Amino acid sequence: RGPQTRSEVRTRAARLLPGDNPDSIEAALEALIGRRPAPAATPLPRRLGQKEVRYAQTLGGEVVEVMDDVSVQIPPAAIADRIAELEKAMDELRSEVADLRAQFAVFKKQFE
Repeated sequence: RGPQTRSEVRTRAARLLPGDNPDSIEAALEALIGRRPAPAATPLPRRLGQKEVRYAQTLGGEVVEVMDDVSVQIPPAAIADRIAELEKAMDELRSEVADLRAQFAVFKKQFE
């Protein structure tokens, strides 16, 4: 299922743990994270657009996070280049509109 939030773990593991106590889920997660010699779960850093920390199992070795389309970040330099490109296009469009307005005014005067 991939990395999950504490709430998702609680929902999926509720029938495995006694009672409906959120503290038992917390304790189970902490036990998995603190397991020695190697932890069975690890918290992942919160990603852009995500409200909660997610936890991944580490039984198969190191966790390799798969980036999805939503979390792909565009480098600031690329954003700056794109903004400059769009501003240049806007300036060209404004210039074209001004030229068209001037041409239309000349055209319109022919009929007055």
